Amino acid sequence: MTEDQINGADAKQKADREKELLSWTFSFRAQEPAKFAGLVVCIVAALAMVYFTSPAGTGTSWTMLAAVLLAAWLLPFFVPVTYELSHEGAAVFYSGLRISFKPWSHYTRCVYDEFGAALKTMVEDSWLDKFRGCFMRFPKRMENRAEIVEFIGGKLEIVKNTAYEKKPGRKKASKK
Repeated sequence: MTEDQINGADAKQKADREKELLSWTFSFRAQEPAKFAGLVVCIVAALAMVYFTSPAGTGTSWTMLAAVLLAAWLLPFFVPVTYELSHEGAAVFYSGLRISFKPWSHYTRCVYDEFGAALKTMVEDSWLDKFRGCFMRFPKRMENRAEIVEFIGGKLEIVKNTAYEKKPGRKKASKK
């Protein structure tokens, strides 16, 4: 094989892999700027409280420890999160760094709504799903939601969450 044929074959394989891959990026900071500002205010208030309530001379150390722990815990709110679905499984990336990959056999079903898709590990709802499952947020203006749900439907049982939908016939209570 010539070098051009090898390069052409590599490009074809890469294009085939990209067809099999669905990915999208969600940035909390860009999608919810008011909530993000509120989060920053709460973090600053919490760090100030740690600093001023620490024993004399240790405020800086405790505040730095609290800042590191809060940064690790709240990282998805500060950096863009990319979700990738392939035929092998689902992956989550924070700023390009792969944080998690689970094969489809790890999940049993998917519950989705307008906010995102929750990949669940158990047949029935469980409090453990918050720790074992994966919630993939959808951006507000996302064109290929149906394609993503259909792709997941080929791998898992799909359940639509109707808790947030507006119910017909319900009226707001009037203020008197």
